[in-house]
Amino acid sequence: MGTLVSYLKGTPEALAIDEKVAETSKPVVYKTTGEEVKDKVDQPTKTEPPFSVYEKFEGKPYSVDYFKVDNWEALVGDFDVDKTRDKVKFIEDYISNKIKDLKLEDSVASFKDLMERYKEELNIGKTEKNTSKLDRIYSYLKLMKKQNELDKRRRELIGNIQR
Repeated sequence: MGTLVSYLKGTPEALAIDEKVAETSKPVVYKTTGEEVKDKVDQPTKTEPPFSVYEKFEGKPYSVDYFKVDNWEALVGDFDVDKTRDKVKFIEDYISNKIKDLKLEDSVASFKDLMERYKEELNIGKTEKNTSKLDRIYSYLKLMKKQNELDKRRRELIGNIQR
């Protein structure tokens, strides 16, 4: 009687398992006479697309992966009770604009850096639920956007008065 892997060999299920293993595998490092020699097996590396086009490549916004939103595809219409899709879209748009304004690299790493800054400002702990993190960051960014709009309007009014 063969193993499950030998039984599945050549099937789509086996190929999916092979891809998953290849994505999560790390090269073996051997120490020999003070030098590190990496295993010469070519390991496929999964590169992340730039933040601005992440959704086109992955089929969902990066925020969905970052906040680990369950059942993203099912959150439509009346099933999106918490308006999660609207919150994710707002966060994506805000962060995209922030990356452009600050002239940061268009990458997922820039998104993560900004999120870490916001989580620190909001004192969001690692044990907090992802839905709570999403809600708190959404509310904070919405407030920040409103504040920026008010500041811009105030500067315009002051500029008009000084003329």
